[in-house]
Amino acid sequence: MKKIEMYKDRIRYEFDYADVVYIRAKLGDTQYLVNDEFYRNDLSLNKLEKILEGQCFFRISRDYIVNLSKIRYTKGDTRVFIGGNAINISRRRKKAFEMAYEEYMQLVKKFE
Repeated sequence: MKKIEMYKDRIRYEFDYADVVYIRAKLGDTQYLVNDEFYRNDLSLNKLEKILEGQCFFRISRDYIVNLSKIRYTKGDTRVFIGGNAINISRRRKKAFEMAYEEYMQLVKKFE
């Protein structure tokens, strides 16, 4: 699995992408939730979306990319519960998210 460089309190860290719960854009920063703590780097969500293509990540809104393997559950087609947070799925991404999550869940069941 690929590693990504992040920073917290000006200290450099490296994590596997699989360790990332979600990525959010907030106040001009790109923040990563890993092990219940936020880290950051300067990659935009657009660049990250391309880097993460084909892995188990999905962009659910303008501000969030989530790790499908870290979703605890979904509420209808409007929210995901992940990392202790409820995050809204944008209307224009709902259908694509449903398809991607269903595909991911089928893959998981296949290997159980």
